[in-house]
Amino acid sequence: MHSSIKNITSYLKKLLRDSLILLVIGMSITLTFSGSRMLQDWNLFLNSAIYNLVIGLSLWRGIAFVSTLLDKYRPPGLSPERNLVMHMAATLIYSSIAILLLNFLVYRWLFGYNLLENPRLFIIIGTIQLFIVVIITGVHYVLDFLRSLKHAIKEQEALKRESLHHKYEALKNQMSPHFLFNSLSVLSALVEQDKEKSQTFIKQLAEVYRYVLEHKGEELVPLEKEMEFVHAYIYLNQIRHDSSLKVEMDMDNLNGFVIPMSIQLLVENALKHNEASEKNPLTLTIARTDADTIEVRNSYQPKTGIAGSGLGLSLLKKRCLFMFGREVNIQNLNGTYRVALPMADNHEISDKIKTADPTTKHPLL
Repeated sequence: MHSSIKNITSYLKKLLRDSLILLVIGMSITLTFSGSRMLQDWNLFLNSAIYNLVIGLSLWRGIAFVSTLLDKYRPPGLSPERNLVMHMAATLIYSSIAILLLNFLVYRWLFGYNLLENPRLFIIIGTIQLFIVVIITGVHYVLDFLRSLKHAIKEQEALKRESLHHKYEALKNQMSPHFLFNSLSVLSALVEQDKEKSQTFIKQLAEVYRYVLEHKGEELVPLEKEMEFVHAYIYLNQIRHDSSLKVEMDMDNLNGFVIPMSIQLLVENALKHNEASEKNPLTLTIARTDADTIEVRNSYQPKTGIAGSGLGLSLLKKRCLFMFGREVNIQNLNGTYRVALPMADNHEISDKIKTADPTTKHPLL
């Protein structure tokens, strides 16, 4: 209750402030065109004040409302330039309609004058008011555009830094002593049991390292390359987990581009946070659900006492939003954990975003 009263009081104060500002601006303009005649007639002065308040508040609040709606429902990833054009166009349309209707109605109500009988005066009044609206809102939108542009540049730089951090974390995780220890432990057992399988294991392990190093400088990679890497990564884990891990692939179409190591990150998260045993095997499915989405889903059987930082998934979400203008969709329903990963088909990729530097390679390769 107290909060509602506070909000109402704040709104009334803001409305009073806006009304005084509009009244000063409107009466100053009216005095400029009418001269001292308005000061000699109290009724004319009062009606002019009411007229300026009605016109001013209707335009001010109406434009603010239209702007709020545009901000609420604008498409994600809309550039500051297009956002500025959209707001200016909406302002012009709303202002033109409001000025025509309000002048016709208010002039007749306050002054008993039908502006349709004097089209020239109607056009002059409307043009002056529309010009003022364009100047005031134009300055506001341009300043807002510059702030948005500055924010977008900062955000882009932050995302680039996060991207580098994400790549570094992925590289560090893949080559961490823990990962290497597990791989070598499995390999040592294989060498004794199955020399042919151990050779395959070494080859797949090399492919994992090669992919991470080879694509460290790229923003997007072909889906086919990513899936080769994922196959190698899954193979290593299937050897380690044996029948505790069941993997299904539904990837007939390998055209398109994804963020490097994005699918692998989701597979890694599923293995890290879920129990996998012979009694309760972990089922993992990777499928292409449509032209621009890869879905990674696993049976939800969380380990106790395991809580990750969520940094990798958080960075991946931001990268997907930045690169594709779409968010990663996560659902946990009916015992299945699903992650829908955005991607781009071949027609959506330009040379500008395919790679940050196509010549960047690891010095060992």
